[in-house]
Amino acid sequence: MRTDTAASISSSGSNTTGGTGSTATMDQQQSDTGGLIDIDGYRRLMKSFIDMRRYQTALFWAEKVTVLSNYDPRDVYWQAQCMFMLREYHRAAYIIRSRGLDKRNLLCHYLAAECLTEAKEYQEALDILNTTDCEVLANNLGTGRKDESTVGEDPVFDEPNKSDVLASIYFLKGKILEAMDNRILAMDCYVQALHRSVYCSEALDALVQHEMLMAWEEKELMQHIPMDQQCSEAERKILKRLYESKLKKYYESIAPRTNIEQTPIGTMSTDLLHELTEKMKNSKNIEGNKTAPTSVPSSLPNRFTTPVPNKIMSPANKILDDIKNSPSYLIQSSLSRASSILGSGGGGGGGTGSGSGTATRQETPYRINRPISMKSPSAINLQSCVDRLDNCVDLVVSKAEKYFYNCDYKKCMQVIDE
Repeated sequence: MRTDTAASISSSGSNTTGGTGSTATMDQQQSDTGGLIDIDGYRRLMKSFIDMRRYQTALFWAEKVTVLSNYDPRDVYWQAQCMFMLREYHRAAYIIRSRGLDKRNLLCHYLAAECLTEAKEYQEALDILNTTDCEVLANNLGTGRKDESTVGEDPVFDEPNKSDVLASIYFLKGKILEAMDNRILAMDCYVQALHRSVYCSEALDALVQHEMLMAWEEKELMQHIPMDQQCSEAERKILKRLYESKLKKYYESIAPRTNIEQTPIGTMSTDLLHELTEKMKNSKNIEGNKTAPTSVPSSLPNRFTTPVPNKIMSPANKILDDIKNSPSYLIQSSLSRASSILGSGGGGGGGTGSGSGTATRQETPYRINRPISMKSPSAINLQSCVDRLDNCVDLVVSKAEKYFYNCDYKKCMQVIDE
């Protein structure tokens, strides 16, 4: 009796031990499975804090993501981006350059140079841009993630178009050169930026607002911007309308008009016109007397002679003389250089041969491919788009400027008040 009881107890004990061991093994497996960490979850968390402008919190998680991903270049870039938004420019440039990413990754190359530019380290930023060929780095942009297991999944951050990045790099280089008082090379970089991406409006603003181009050069630039290669026909019309509103307005106000009734002379009285003519004649006579050579006695020493007014070198005349002697900026040279680079890098001469409105939108290293679907709820009619854009700030300001330069101040104020 006791023997049977002991045997039963022994067998039940062994079963209990075996069951406990198998349960522990299953718990261990479940704990291993439940302990996985999805790094993309932290990336999305960082992005959400960036969207909410909680940059310090975003930087906290960006640094953790960088360590967890074993310093993936994409994560290093976003960590530096958070530092840039916190105005920690030297730190951001350091974490990029310490790993050599400014020479191997296009986005890091651009961000490092921009950080040093914001820190007013212009020469150091220019050295970064000059020592590495951004065109070569552009070929490696958007080649995929370093972890092959994530290929085919939706990325947390969309890769920017390489044309937009190249345009931003050329614009940044022009900004640096302009800060270093090298306006000639700065203008060339701005033109290159517009050719890399016709949507880089800051490059056009720099050329127009900083008085870098004459009116005819602005028109020449508008004619050669490769809108046909980078835009659809509807987008080209919109972009041309927006960019033409940024050009100089005061040349239009002094242009000759065919209708004499619209000119100031057509509404001027005869007496006022006669008086104006007499004043112009008198001013010409006075100017002629000032510049007329005076007879000087030959007995008077040369040191007592009055200098000829044209020979006086005032500071303004000296500046004008230096400008005349310095090599002039030719926009044609920048346009031809940009066209040649785009032609050689565009994968064969596919873009410039058509010249018609049916421009192709195939993806090339220097073209922008933004397909538009008419089924999209965000697609609107071209005419509706034009009508709505009449109320945008740029076109309203352009309309007010035209009234201002035509001396129609009342209409100018009405446009501004509206």
